[in-house]
Amino acid sequence: MPLSFSIVISTHNHSHTLGNILHALRYLRHPHFEVIVVKGPSTDDTDAVLLPYLQDIRLGHCAEAHLSKSQNIGLAMAQGDIVCFIEGDAIPEPDWLNELEAAYITASIAGVGGYVLDKTGIHFESQIIVSDRFGQDQHFTNIEKAQKSKILKQVIKPMHYLRLPQNNASFRRNVLLQLGKFDEKCDGRLSLADISLRLIEAGYKITYTPTARVHHTGTVNPMPICGQEAGSLYSSAYSYTYFAIKHAKAKKTSKENITSYTEHASKPLKKALAYAFLTFKLKWSEYKALLKEIDRGTKNGIEQACYLSAYKAPSSTIKAHTGSQFQQFPVLLPAAQRLHIGIVWQLYPAQERTGGIVVWLHEVATGLAKLGHEITFFTHTTDQKSITFEEGTWVHRTVKTRTKARFLFLLFGRIPSTPAIPRLRKRILRGIYQSYDAVMRMHHRRKFDVICSPAWGMEGTPFIADGKIPTVISMHSSWKFMAESKSEEEKKRFYKSKKHQQFIYAEEWTFKNATHLLANSNAIVRDTEALYNIKIDPDRVTVVPHGIKDLLADVNQKNTHPHAKASIKEHQPLRIMSVGRLERRKATDILLETLPALLTRYPMLEVHLVGDYSVYDDGINYRKSFLEKYAQAPWLDRVHFEGLVSESTLLEFYQKIDIFVAPSRYESFGLIYVEAMIFGKPCIGTYAGGIPEVITHNETGLLVPVNDVEKLSEALSLLIEDASLRQTLGQKGRALYEAQFTETVMVKRIAALLQKVSDAAKSKAA
Repeated sequence: MPLSFSIVISTHNHSHTLGNILHALRYLRHPHFEVIVVKGPSTDDTDAVLLPYLQDIRLGHCAEAHLSKSQNIGLAMAQGDIVCFIEGDAIPEPDWLNELEAAYITASIAGVGGYVLDKTGIHFESQIIVSDRFGQDQHFTNIEKAQKSKILKQVIKPMHYLRLPQNNASFRRNVLLQLGKFDEKCDGRLSLADISLRLIEAGYKITYTPTARVHHTGTVNPMPICGQEAGSLYSSAYSYTYFAIKHAKAKKTSKENITSYTEHASKPLKKALAYAFLTFKLKWSEYKALLKEIDRGTKNGIEQACYLSAYKAPSSTIKAHTGSQFQQFPVLLPAAQRLHIGIVWQLYPAQERTGGIVVWLHEVATGLAKLGHEITFFTHTTDQKSITFEEGTWVHRTVKTRTKARFLFLLFGRIPSTPAIPRLRKRILRGIYQSYDAVMRMHHRRKFDVICSPAWGMEGTPFIADGKIPTVISMHSSWKFMAESKSEEEKKRFYKSKKHQQFIYAEEWTFKNATHLLANSNAIVRDTEALYNIKIDPDRVTVVPHGIKDLLADVNQKNTHPHAKASIKEHQPLRIMSVGRLERRKATDILLETLPALLTRYPMLEVHLVGDYSVYDDGINYRKSFLEKYAQAPWLDRVHFEGLVSESTLLEFYQKIDIFVAPSRYESFGLIYVEAMIFGKPCIGTYAGGIPEVITHNETGLLVPVNDVEKLSEALSLLIEDASLRQTLGQKGRALYEAQFTETVMVKRIAALLQKVSDAAKSKAA
């Protein structure tokens, strides 16, 4: 029968991290654990953060910001076989409890610790910690090195011993209750050192398991002051002195021994203080004041320790709270039903409008996580490599090669050749193999059932080539689609480019060799087959239309949707909006050609073009050309080139507009139309790509032929003049969104596909 666990979280002013930690606990794989939060005298928003979890946790209160007192409160409340102690800024990995449980192999093992990573998630804050009887620590990278140091000895009264880490310590509850509570004269890491030493002296064993890992998202104070604020060293001096005298090796506490222990205990504090002064971090007056605090703390620590020694006071025992019951913490999905999914793409997250693929992948990752699946997203960064937990998703960021390093690499570096994939530029291959290596390093821990990756960036090609993990490749507007949407002159230059030729060949290889393809529309499958002159087996393709979250929630809309409001009055402006880069593929030239006549005919009309207008397409900048050509037009002030806007600004535009138009020459799906439908806005699109699978003509919007200025003008005029039609199309578009294009609908369909792919791979392996 598996052990049960009580996770005790001591928190004080951790509102910025506590919610993320509690959310992370929803993904623990162990079947039996409860969560106890012991809240200190917090002055931040901790209560608001805890509110959604109050039914699922057991809440304790500690009147002081004192770790060992908080731990004792949690211990008294705990009902699990094993009690784990972390703080309000530490996030455990999904297999944390399973790995701890595996280390409790005999009844003699009373405590197990794991490794603690720092806020980068890459570097270790602590691995193996060995303390001495003065409370001073030595750190080792593994238990073998600690044992080889010859300071760990199997004796009843050891001078050195394993000390469990502050953010990743677990103990058998019955042993702690028998042995006594945490010594509240010690705080921070010294309370863990004290309890670890007492367990060993009682004949129990302490051990470590490197695979039980916790991410500490807070910062470690460089001055060893036991968790106290940097303004006071009294508590540190008190704790160190008290600890040293209590646990020093000599049995008798003579005056000489006391002096020796005191000097040994206060030495690191005074050394750190002197360093702070010499590096100009402290003024002379501050330095002297802190020295006095150390002396005062040392004196009181001596008095307290000698009092305990003289009267031989036993360790205080602790009793469990009467009437307490084990309360299972609910996870989102039982471990046996979860998929372990790796997603690989070059950008994350979609904090701003950085491209359709990024927005879609962000929705997929967070949506799958909401269903309870374990999601790990592998991406790149130009800053610092890291592993973080964000919105239910573990995000691994590897650093892109910097300019100087890239130059040296191109001269002397060697690109890996396995698994063999289509030839691409060295810089691109470097990034692809970086992502592949990151996934394979984590595979033994996360045990991925399936990998997902868009075809566009080629990051999925190594997984297709080696076949070790089932891989689903999502289809989006490809390099060849991009080429075909350009003018003839641009198309010739595009196809002459060696870089573009390599990408096109790699895409074709991907579509031919991928065992599972995810398409957002039937159109993209047909167009891919036609462009690459290939036949894709229908059994390899699953069509799942894009879906996005209800953006109305982001603008605090409650019960009334914009499409239910009264139509715009004549004296008010009637607004048309288009979203997308001002380029030929988006048919910006066609839209701009319709505007002069429309703006002249309808004086209440305003036009807003949202998207990057700095691009040159076919040697033309559409915004610049339009403004120069119509510089004297009386209606020009009613045409607004908005450029790139923030997410919140875009949502405001969707609220205010009356008509959405995007006469694209090609869209593999057309997520922008769905966004407009969410706000109940009538849409105008074209019979191109996947757009007709989003807009049904005369039902949820209007469709016009590609490149047809006259038909586009007629469709716009119809909606400008008919408020009733605008409202009808908008309402039906909203209803279609709710039925077909929500994030929930899309994610459930994708989850079903991934489950099918995973099950098929497992059946084949069996």
